[in-house]
Amino acid sequence: MKWNAVRHVLAPIDLAEPDDSGVRLALEASGHPDNVHVMYVLPPVEVSPMLPDPATKIAEVRAELRTWLEQRGLPAGIRTHVSVSTAPEKAISELAGALKVDLVVLPSHGRSGLSRLLLGSVAEQIIRHSPCPVLVLKPGRAET
Repeated sequence: MKWNAVRHVLAPIDLAEPDDSGVRLALEASGHPDNVHVMYVLPPVEVSPMLPDPATKIAEVRAELRTWLEQRGLPAGIRTHVSVSTAPEKAISELAGALKVDLVVLPSHGRSGLSRLLLGSVAEQIIRHSPCPVLVLKPGRAET
């Protein structure tokens, strides 16, 4: 893969994490905010009279995603996607294929030992099933 051939990049994020290194690297690799797709995978929303309906919850999360980008001073034009899934690795790989991105950039949580064994590794599953190359950023090592 030639770096100058990278145009469209998918950067999945965790809204609970402050790390924006994946999005920043995606911007650098693609050369333009319009070519960067930021994705958040929302766990399925339980339907209840006390909770907002799924469409409302997705809209709320999309607004939260925009706020997350703005708070980090990231440029306008970045495309945002919210997916509802119990399997984030599958949702990420499917969106990468649907968008025909050239690269997926994702920060790793860096779990090891028993927690990795019990929880599995989302990054590892994305690498296995992605239709394009995946760049996994080591925790605490990415420059912003």
